[in-house]
Amino acid sequence: MRVKQESRILDLENAQKKLTELVSDLESELKTLKREKSDVFILVIPYRVDRSYMQSSDGSSQISATINAPGNYYANYAAYALLNEKLHIFGGWPDFTKIARLDDCTFNELTVRLNEEREAGHAAMSIENGKKVLICFGDSGDIRKTCEIFDGSTTVSTFSADWTHYHGGLGLYKNQPTSVGCYNGKHQKAETLSATGWISLPDHP
Repeated sequence: MRVKQESRILDLENAQKKLTELVSDLESELKTLKREKSDVFILVIPYRVDRSYMQSSDGSSQISATINAPGNYYANYAAYALLNEKLHIFGGWPDFTKIARLDDCTFNELTVRLNEEREAGHAAMSIENGKKVLICFGDSGDIRKTCEIFDGSTTVSTFSADWTHYHGGLGLYKNQPTSVGCYNGKHQKAETLSATGWISLPDHP
């Protein structure tokens, strides 16, 4: 009986030791994951390029970032999107048709231009697995309906929306580009872009 008790005590001690080791391993892995998460930073480029900074993904830290650009307001009102894993900016003030790519920490302006003057209120989003960018809308007239597609070398006009979408933005709804509302049009119209054109959705509340 005594031998069995001693054996059981030994088993419990071994189990406790293994549990302690497992907890230690889990704590170590958790620390590594937290460290890796904090190593991810988000680049923020405000209206003045010289005020750019890097924000840690967990919000715990912020450091300044030096971005080289032709002018301090180069990215002002521009729309942003990733193309082939490179950040691109489109339009904005004061050059409404510019397209520029961020290489390392420098904006390099491309020779290709937007088809429409998109000063403000336009939007851009990556499509086709990041191989192309859809750029739409603007701040006045029918430009607030127009769209074009950029593939890295050329811009091609595509379907125009039925409604204006100044500051309506672009997002995905059922995996299709979608826009809602219009700041100066004062409406809540929602539309989604299909392979054959824009399709109306129920009005936003």
